[in-house]
Amino acid sequence: MRKYKFEKTTCSQCGKSFGPGDSGYSHCEDHAQVKKETRGIRLPLWMWDWLDGQDDARGVIVEDAIKKVHKPEQSK
Repeated sequence: MRKYKFEKTTCSQCGKSFGPGDSGYSHCEDHAQVKKETRGIRLPLWMWDWLDGQDDARGVIVEDAIKKVHKPEQSK
């Protein structure tokens, strides 16, 4: 798995978070093409609404939740 320089990147102009990366964004137009969309999972509509109201991208929140529940097994 690739190791990024920063655990969380942001936009200096608007403050949105974009998850791990090697650099953030200076202006909103720099991240206009970045999609904040998680595909392939089914969630109730209320949860999508809740996710959209968070500072972090949907994928970052979902990935963090999965990591907390499914911790990797320790090698023996």
